[in-house]
Amino acid sequence: MQPLIDTHLHLWDPALVPWTRGSPVFNKLYDAAQFALASENCKVEHAVFVQCDATDGVAEVAWVAAQAQRDVRIAGIVAFAPLEQGAAVTALLKELAAQPLVRGIRRNIQGEPLGFCARPEFVAGVQALAEHHLSFDLCLRRAQLPEVITLVKACPQVRFMLDHLGNPPIAEHTLDGWAVAFAELAGCANVWCKLSGIVTVAAKPWTIEDLAPYVEHALKTFTPARLCWGSDWPIVLKASDYRHWVDATRTLLAGLPADDQRRILHDNALAFYRLKP
Repeated sequence: MQPLIDTHLHLWDPALVPWTRGSPVFNKLYDAAQFALASENCKVEHAVFVQCDATDGVAEVAWVAAQAQRDVRIAGIVAFAPLEQGAAVTALLKELAAQPLVRGIRRNIQGEPLGFCARPEFVAGVQALAEHHLSFDLCLRRAQLPEVITLVKACPQVRFMLDHLGNPPIAEHTLDGWAVAFAELAGCANVWCKLSGIVTVAAKPWTIEDLAPYVEHALKTFTPARLCWGSDWPIVLKASDYRHWVDATRTLLAGLPADDQRRILHDNALAFYRLKP
């Protein structure tokens, strides 16, 4: 069984992350101990934490770094920073980049109006990531794909990771409104993509057959050289437990050569997030 690197792990204390409080599933502690239980026997070698809090990136990094002391598999952090502040965010980026585990930034844009990515201040904030050797995780609505393509082309020195295959319309059983723009984004050499988060946007109960066309399109466009795997745990609990999604992923990739499977499940994550093997 190929070893895994989970490039999309969320952890939180609900006392520190206000948006979790209205949910019976998410209004509870998800820490290193809970992650260890969820991922037991899944052969997870490393994990990359991805921001949950959109208010204080420095405090969240400190909390996650403490969790990494309890589970050394947590080997990287994608932190929050308000990149829409443009040049004013530079000092914060320098502070975050100095933290040993921080590898990138995510400013979640999926809740923002169309046009947000074209704002000059936001573009400048993203461009500033290159100076600090930080990548940018793109979490978006598929309607935002065209403007993100423009953003990516304006930031050629920044490496981007598209989360969740760009949230394709799996529940509608169509590739319309997603596949063409997704393929165009894949044509940008500085963009990689995560095979993550797709069961939560599929109709319930989902099947391997529901997911396969979208994974196949990602394999064709990004190729196994620029795809990674992520659990999106515990958000994935909306549709699957950790092990079920791991098993589904292995089934979806089973037809690939072993080397390609290892790239997607393990090696690409080492390269993109600069993890130590």
